[in-house]
Amino acid sequence: MTAPRLNPSLPHQAMSAITPQLSVGFTTQNNTIALRKRTLEGPGAKAVDRRVLDTFEANGFRFEIDKYICLGPRENDVERKVLGIFGGIHGNERAGTLICEAILLRFTADPSLLNGYELHIYPACNPWGLLFNSRNNANGTDLNRSFWTGSTEGETRILEAELRKQRLDGLISLHTDHKSDGLYGYTQGRQIGRHLLEPALEEASRILPLNGNSTPDGFHAAEGMIEECLPEVLRPPPALRGWPFEIILQTPGTAPMSAQVSAGSTAVIAILKQYRRFLAHSWGI
Repeated sequence: MTAPRLNPSLPHQAMSAITPQLSVGFTTQNNTIALRKRTLEGPGAKAVDRRVLDTFEANGFRFEIDKYICLGPRENDVERKVLGIFGGIHGNERAGTLICEAILLRFTADPSLLNGYELHIYPACNPWGLLFNSRNNANGTDLNRSFWTGSTEGETRILEAELRKQRLDGLISLHTDHKSDGLYGYTQGRQIGRHLLEPALEEASRILPLNGNSTPDGFHAAEGMIEECLPEVLRPPPALRGWPFEIILQTPGTAPMSAQVSAGSTAVIAILKQYRRFLAHSWGI
């Protein structure tokens, strides 16, 4: 793919065109393009911290990759579990970014949703792609085929550094399958991932149906769940594999965006609730 050439006025034109679909929008300041900061209200707003991970250059502009840290109430003096939710690694899959925002808004309205958790939300892992509705980045690279391969892509470099630093207890990566007519997901690592994904898909299937194909995305699936995946996708560094869980959630691109966001955020909340039950059992609570 040939990257569109940018000029000083084009980002503003692109942002104006894309903002109604993306809703979070973009801002420019000092030649840097970033997702627009969301105004947060509610009892959980003070427990949210927005941070810039780093910036990278594309077509003469700087692009920010940022995250939100949400501190849920602690439970029984036990240290919070740190989970990461990643959206927008493919720029033409905006549902993931919107699901991240929906989770953020639901937490600020009801902090109890994150009891026992420290949630790190990365809504726009490929901001250039989101801006131009492109699966790939400005260099034509599919970022979700570039992890732990020695890639020099700016986005990959930033996210790999973050994954090494945080040593998350669990990871949820949000995607859209534009050819699918139903929900499905991947689970990798320990068996607990399957026990988290299964009830999450069941809960979300009240909003959108499950994908009934036996091989969605080319992999064998059972009840919408796939237990194998390409090794170069966004996931923990090889030395840290064996995190409690790694889940990839796919919403169907043929469904209305509002339904994708509703089903996706419902699935994520269900994963958090189910994992909390596992933790409570392990603590003997």
